[in-house]
Amino acid sequence: MSSYTVSWRVQARVDAPSCRDAAIAALKKYRHSPHSIPSVCVLDKTGEKHDVVLSGFPYFLLTARETEVLSLLLLGYDNNSIGAELHLTERTVKDRLSKLMHKVGVHNRVQLAVAAATLDAGQPAQRDMSRYRAALDALGPKRKHIAALVREGLTNRAIAQVLGTTEGTIKGYLKSIYDALGVSTRLELANWMLSLGPLTRLGETMSPPAA
Repeated sequence: MSSYTVSWRVQARVDAPSCRDAAIAALKKYRHSPHSIPSVCVLDKTGEKHDVVLSGFPYFLLTARETEVLSLLLLGYDNNSIGAELHLTERTVKDRLSKLMHKVGVHNRVQLAVAAATLDAGQPAQRDMSRYRAALDALGPKRKHIAALVREGLTNRAIAQVLGTTEGTIKGYLKSIYDALGVSTRLELANWMLSLGPLTRLGETMSPPAA
């Protein structure tokens, strides 16, 4: 273990086995997220400066219980099912999720799942993407665009504003999308879309349908 001085808006003196571990320990101590502080300066015992860039989902900010809740959320569990699995009340699950969203800097459970899936450094499982892409293409331009906006964590109201329509219309489209893709919730749809990989690979999916 070595002693390091970690600097961003404040300074923290920590003992850690490496510069990166020191940066993580300092941020964890002050409950800062790499979303707001993507890099820090670390001064080692010799006086040498190291710029440490932190990327990926901030799992180090989460408690063990919060990590368990997040894992079940990513599997599509609702609050009641998460509570039953972890022997927690539904109110406690809501509180855990609220704290998770605050730490990550998002506003709803879909945005939380999207952040975890897109920022996690882990490699996605290998699968036959042709079937997924064919199902996506069968949706048509407008439904594909709505599905992509759900993937981004937008609410029905926000999607309606983007497309210049009503929330009721978006709800109708979403029901059609759920039936077509074999999913039953907004979170399942977001996870289904995330399984296709980075948005840059979806091409026209993110483009508004032609008028």
